[in-house]
Amino acid sequence: MFFRAKPSPFFCLAFAGAGMVAVLGCGAGDPGEVCAEGDPACECAGGHCDLPDTPDGEACTLRRAEAYTDSRPAYGADFLRWSCANVEGVTEEDLGQEYCEFFAIADLPPEYAGDESPEPAILGRNLGPDSSFGTTDTGTTLSPDQIAALEDAPEAVIGACVFSSWNSDEEAPVAGCAEGACPEVAGVEVTADVFRDTFDKNSTEAAQLLVSDCLLTLPEDGDPQNGRDPLNDDFYRGCMLNVAINDTSFSKADSTICPAAMRLGECACYVDDPDLDFAEVISPAGRRGFPMGTWSGFVLGDEAATELPVGCAYVALGDDSQTVVACDLTAGDVLDHASDLKGFCHDQYADSLVIHVPIPGDLITCYGDEAEGPYAASCTQTPWVVTP
Repeated sequence: MFFRAKPSPFFCLAFAGAGMVAVLGCGAGDPGEVCAEGDPACECAGGHCDLPDTPDGEACTLRRAEAYTDSRPAYGADFLRWSCANVEGVTEEDLGQEYCEFFAIADLPPEYAGDESPEPAILGRNLGPDSSFGTTDTGTTLSPDQIAALEDAPEAVIGACVFSSWNSDEEAPVAGCAEGACPEVAGVEVTADVFRDTFDKNSTEAAQLLVSDCLLTLPEDGDPQNGRDPLNDDFYRGCMLNVAINDTSFSKADSTICPAAMRLGECACYVDDPDLDFAEVISPAGRRGFPMGTWSGFVLGDEAATELPVGCAYVALGDDSQTVVACDLTAGDVLDHASDLKGFCHDQYADSLVIHVPIPGDLITCYGDEAEGPYAASCTQTPWVVTP
């Protein structure tokens, strides 16, 4: 049986009223506390005063609703999934928290008629391991001549919204680059320096740590005598476990993976290969990243057979990894949204681009009859399919 540690004592909850909304109340500077930027009496969690300030219990209720949308379920026997779209309240600096970073490329006409065209502008690309490193400019200022040129052909595709799930710690090469012929997107060569994710949290190492922590840490149990205790719900209990471990209730990725890993632990599940563990099976080192598709028509490892949103296509990395997608950015889009093209890319495409986490069920055996604890009776042979 796995050793599973109890959550941190700073995991302070208060439930009130019929809605039973969890509220953190641990005192200034405690993990998970949300506070006003610049407030000397309170240290913001992880330095992020600009992340959503929704109370964690309420945020987990929101994440639960997203996970069980009828046409977009998060859990299946072969996958876990969520969209690239960030939850409401994640600011411009922090966009890209879902193992899916994105930016815009605009290949603009000359600033002045008759001049040479400028280099393609890369807009809103994250610049470092966390949001404190900032981004490139998220928008651009157009000259009168550029506006006139774009107005002449508003339907012309002059750039791309680029979405990447290429993990920040994966070094896989791009086919063709070794021969000096990298593929291009809107005039920009597809290299790791530009198209790979940068946030530390968008990495193979972070995904493996998330799986291990949520698998091996005992969650806070609900009251078995109270049918309305939200902690008796598998998703909510796992989401709040993630709060205790990572304080990332704003992340759909963390809030989806943690309940699945928690249930693998609760149901005495094991990987049949003695040389592997769950972290390595779910997020193997050497895989470029979690593959992307859309909400239907996903075929693992086959970019040609997989559906994508209209106007989007996989960027040819040479390995069918399904980890970089470019979507059309037209002259009209640039005219209408020049001040924040990264935000336009998010609003236009991110909810339709979906991260898929493959689950190799043939490598997993669950011994539910050996499981212990108050939730053992509900174990199935596929407990990672977290049900309401």
